[in-house]
Amino acid sequence: MKEVLVVLLLVVLCGLCACKKHKENLLPGEWQRISFRYDEKDLKWIYKFNKDGTIIEYKADTVCDTAFYKMKTRFFKEYIQISGLRWESGDYYIEKINKKKLILQCYSPYNRMEFIRK
Repeated sequence: MKEVLVVLLLVVLCGLCACKKHKENLLPGEWQRISFRYDEKDLKWIYKFNKDGTIIEYKADTVCDTAFYKMKTRFFKEYIQISGLRWESGDYYIEKINKKKLILQCYSPYNRMEFIRK
């Protein structure tokens, strides 16, 4: 009975580690931010997440800002710690990520960013 519990625990831990690696692999690339403000509906905000931990922010094909990010895990939730980005710096948990969509949520200060893959 103990052997079965140990094996089951190992399988669960391996599964959790695989999920983190999977999310890290989905993040790099160009993401277009979806704006819900009427006055920004025609602007194209592009965030390029690089594998080296940098973010480049483009507004209408012009570089606006650069920042850094780091993946973290807290209480079985995946977080992206963004630093150096004007208004968007903070710890965001990954609400959803797949090949086409990325949703980041930050509580302090409250900020939500939604992206589609470019």
